[in-house]
Amino acid sequence: MNIKPFSESIQNAAGWIGRKLSSPHQRALQGVAALAIQPIIEYKNKDIDDDTRAVATARIIGKVFSGALVGIIVRGLCIALMGKVAKTPSAEEFAKLAQEGATKGKKALSNLLSPSVKTVKRLIDEQGKILPDIYDDYRKGMGTLIGTLVGMYTNFSVDVPITEYMTEKLIPVFRNKIAEDNKKAGKVSMQGSPAPAIPKKVDITPIDSYLIKAGGANG
Repeated sequence: MNIKPFSESIQNAAGWIGRKLSSPHQRALQGVAALAIQPIIEYKNKDIDDDTRAVATARIIGKVFSGALVGIIVRGLCIALMGKVAKTPSAEEFAKLAQEGATKGKKALSNLLSPSVKTVKRLIDEQGKILPDIYDDYRKGMGTLIGTLVGMYTNFSVDVPITEYMTEKLIPVFRNKIAEDNKKAGKVSMQGSPAPAIPKKVDITPIDSYLIKAGGANG
C-alpha cells in the first residue's frame, strides 16, 4: 500500500503552526475549547439530579480554568527562563566555538543550558537550518519540558486550591440557574418534589466539599 505524503501546502501550514504557536499558545487553545464545550455537556446532562449537575458544572469550569491559567503561566515562564540561559550566539561567535571544538563556550549564565555546539553544527551542515531557528526551537522545546515537570508540582499545589475556590463560588450560581430553569418550565426535581425556590444564599455541604477536592485532585 502506497502512502502519499501530505501536500506541500499542508506541510507548510503545519510548519507555520509549529513555529508560531508555542506550548503556552497550545495550552490556551485547549483551555478555550474545553471551556466552550465541557461545561455545556455537564449542565445539559439530565441523567443526574439537579444538585449534582450544578456541582459538576461548577467543578469542570474551575478545573479547566485553573489548569489552563497555571499551565500557560508556568510554560511561558519556563520558556522565558530558557531565553536567559540559552541565548543565540552570533554567527562569528559560533564559528569560533565550532573551530575550537568547544562544547558550549565559556561557562556563563547565558549558555548554561545551551545545546551542544556539535549538535547545532550538524543541524546546520546536514539539514541546512539557520542558527536563530535552531536555538529558538531548542528554547521552546526545553522550556516546554521543564514546564511539564514543574506542572507536576503545580497541579496539586496551585491548581487544586484555585479549582476548589472557584467551584465553591460557582455552585450557588448554577443551583440558582437550574432552579430558575425548572420554575420557568414548571418542572419538578428528579426526586419528585417541586422545584425549590431560589435561595438568597446556598451553603456548601460536606458532600460538595468532598466532590470539589476529589475532582480537583484528579484534574
